[in-house]
Amino acid sequence: MSEQLGLIQNRNQKFKELFEGGDIEALGDALYVQDCKMMVPGEKTAEGKEDAKKLLTSLKTEGAVVVNLQAIEVGPVNGGDVLYERGDYDFAKADKTPLKMGKYLVIWKRIDGEYKRYTEILNSGNNSNA
Repeated sequence: MSEQLGLIQNRNQKFKELFEGGDIEALGDALYVQDCKMMVPGEKTAEGKEDAKKLLTSLKTEGAVVVNLQAIEVGPVNGGDVLYERGDYDFAKADKTPLKMGKYLVIWKRIDGEYKRYTEILNSGNNSNA
């Protein structure tokens, strides 16, 4: 496993822990840059950390309790202060009933030594394994 893949998997594990624990405020603060963008199907682009938190909160309101993020590919952009991640995601209800699934692309930006989500694009539908 590459160092970058391991690093992003650790960040995704943090996302999982905070989302499943219901701490969207901490999730946003720990993993998103202030001027982040989130593009998800059927929604207006979330611009900024506060909008991203609202979008994540709406997932919880819809019943999402479990999240899985599977990084398939991670690589550097322009020397390593920026990384891209391509992968599959799924959100499920407490009884494991699927709620949303698909593919994603995240651009990570290193801020004060930590990688945070800068731009995130989700596609709905089957993920790469379906």
